[in-house]
Amino acid sequence: MTSPYDRPDQQALEQLERVTALLEGQLASWRRRTIKAEHELEELKTRQATYATPEAAELRRQIHDLEGQNEALRQRITASRHQAEQLRSRLRFIEERTVGDAG
Repeated sequence: MTSPYDRPDQQALEQLERVTALLEGQLASWRRRTIKAEHELEELKTRQATYATPEAAELRRQIHDLEGQNEALRQRITASRHQAEQLRSRLRFIEERTVGDAG
């Protein structure tokens, strides 16, 4: 038998689940991009040792760009983790209030 009582936090919980799923997808995507960029960086560093041509300057520029992108991605991941933790804290608070109000 289901209760006619609708949890007041149900909509917030559903929204939190959607946001969390989106965050997880973004984190996975950023991680894949970071790993790929790091792999490319290692390849470029290996090639840089063998090239003493104008290509070497371009490779150094690309390496610098990739390092900057990696750092930006790391910062975004850190910020996303912080946001996810804040959402978890809010959810715990809502659940505690709901349990307290129901009791």
